[in-house]
Amino acid sequence: MPLDSSNRVLLGVSVGAALIYLTGWLPFSAEVLAKGLTVSTLAAIAFRSRQPLLGLALSCGSLGDVLLDLDPRRLFVFGLGAFLLGHLTYITLFVRRRLSMQDSAPLTAPRLATVALLPAYIVVFSWWLTPSLGALAVPVYAYMGAITLMAISAVYAGFRRPWVVAGAICFVASDSIL
Repeated sequence: MPLDSSNRVLLGVSVGAALIYLTGWLPFSAEVLAKGLTVSTLAAIAFRSRQPLLGLALSCGSLGDVLLDLDPRRLFVFGLGAFLLGHLTYITLFVRRRLSMQDSAPLTAPRLATVALLPAYIVVFSWWLTPSLGALAVPVYAYMGAITLMAISAVYAGFRRPWVVAGAICFVASDSIL
């Protein structure tokens, strides 16, 4: 995506908001605003760059972040739903890329190993998490299935540089920690 001066400002706002959010010293309302700005500004860059699906996926992630920051207990399912919609959008983007065969990297042994290990990890993690899920089991399992498919589709998309796959795996890892 091109980084004209407006997009550079938006990127700067994203990085600045992330750094401010990570300090943890903000009052609650400012903390939620900073959290929302970290990804919503990236969505704005995507929309400005005529990448509406990417903008939509990022917007869903930003909404999920804000909802979970506002009230994690009461808004958990809604935040999870926003992330779910974002992951379904990423899957659409990655599958479209693979089908168009745009400069796709070959499916090497490490990529195939990643594809095999992701579902295995999610199954083991789900088994471990199950006793604590209660009534949230169905939405959490649906989300876990979507995030697994998102990460697998990122691998199959065939990006030559590792950043998209690394980001997808980091998303799986960070959600596991949360």
